Amino acid sequence: MKVAVLGAGLTGSLVALELGSSGHRVTLYDRQSLPFSGASLSCEGKIHLGYVYALDTSQKTATTMFRGAACFQPLVEKWTGRELFDNHMSDPFLYAVPNDSLSTVEEIRGHFDEVSMGITAMAADKALPLVDARWEEMTRDDLASIFDPSEVVTAFRTRERAIDTEALADALRAALAASPRLELSMETEISAVAKESKGLRVSGTVESGPFSESFDVVVNALWEHRIHIDATLGLPVERPVVHRFKFGLFTRDPKVLENTPNVTFLIGPFGDTVTFPDNAYVSWYPVGLVSQERAVRPARQDFILSEADRRDIIHGTVGNLRRLMPVGGANLDEDPALWRLKGGFVTAWGQSGIEDAQSELHNRYDVGVFSNGNYHSIDTGKLTTAPMFAAEACARINARNTAA
Repeated sequence: MKVAVLGAGLTGSLVALELGSSGHRVTLYDRQSLPFSGASLSCEGKIHLGYVYALDTSQKTATTMFRGAACFQPLVEKWTGRELFDNHMSDPFLYAVPNDSLSTVEEIRGHFDEVSMGITAMAADKALPLVDARWEEMTRDDLASIFDPSEVVTAFRTRERAIDTEALADALRAALAASPRLELSMETEISAVAKESKGLRVSGTVESGPFSESFDVVVNALWEHRIHIDATLGLPVERPVVHRFKFGLFTRDPKVLENTPNVTFLIGPFGDTVTFPDNAYVSWYPVGLVSQERAVRPARQDFILSEADRRDIIHGTVGNLRRLMPVGGANLDEDPALWRLKGGFVTAWGQSGIEDAQSELHNRYDVGVFSNGNYHSIDTGKLTTAPMFAAEACARINARNTAA
C-alpha cells in the first residue's frame, strides 16, 4: 500500500519505519528541514511512570504512562540499537515538592504509593513487564544537601529515568535515511486531507509550490496541527485544545553534567533538570513559556527569540532553579554562551494552564490512535507513549491490509 505519514516526530518516525519494513511505500512529511526537530526534540526526554500526574486521582494517566514506559525501549531499540539506551540515559529522578505545590505532601505520598502498587499489580498479572517503581522520601539532611528547605517541603527518590532526545534524534534520523522503502518529504506544510473514491488525498505546500497526492492510507502523527488536519477531513472537534510553546535549555557544560541532579518539581508551573553523559536539559515553566492559546491550531508556529529574550529565559530559568536548589544548582551558570535554547509546542485537551489544579493538562489518558477507515490520527500524549501508539497504529494498518 501507499502510505502518507504526517509528522516526523517520534511517533511519525516510528510509524514510517515500521510500515516501510512491512513492505508499504511510505512518504514521511514534516514542515521542518530534519525529522525529529519539534516537540519530540525540545523536552527533557523523561520516560514517565506516572508520578507527575498526582492530580489525576483516577490513576488512569499513571496506568497509561507505565504501559508506555514498559514497551518504550524495545520498540525504539528495534530501530536505533542498544547503544542508545546503554550510553544516553539519565540517572533516576528526584521529585521535589515546593511550598506552593498544587498538591499536599500527603496527597503526593498517596499517589506515589498507588503508582507503585499499580505497576506491581500489572506486572503480576503479566499485563506488562516489571518496571522498577520503588521510591523513598529523602531525609531532612539529604534534602538540605540539594534543596533549600525553606522553599522545598520534601523530595522523593524514584527509579524513573530519561533519554537524551538529541541522541535519540540522531539515531532515528540515521534509521530513516537508511530505510529503502521510505521517502522523506521535509520542509512540507500539510494543509488538508480529503476522502477520494479509492483512498485519501493529501494536500499542502513545498518549496516549489502547492502539491496534492493520493494515498491508500494516511497516518496523522502531527502535533500542534493534528486536530486541524482531522477537521479538514470532516472529523468533529468537540473539545477545547490548548497549545503552549515552551523553550528549554540544553548544555554540554561539564560542570552541569557532573554535578547537577535530575529533578522535577511538582505539582504546578515549575521546572526540571536532567543530565546525561554528554548533554543536559533544564527548564523553568513560567519563564520558558512564550505562548499559550486555546484554538484548533495555534495562530503562530515559529517563535524567533531576540538576544534579549534569550538572555531573559536563561536568567529566569537558572535563577529559579538555583533558588529552589542552591546546592544542587550551584553549577548552573547564566553565561549565554553555555546554553542552546530549543522550543516546541505542548498541545493537549484543555482550557487553562498547569497553574490551574482543575486543568485537563494534569491528565494524559484520553489519548491514543483514533481511526476512521484508512485514516489514523494519533494523539501521542507524551513522549513516553509515542512508541506504544505508533505500534498500535501500524498493527491496525497491517491487519486491515492482511484482511483485504
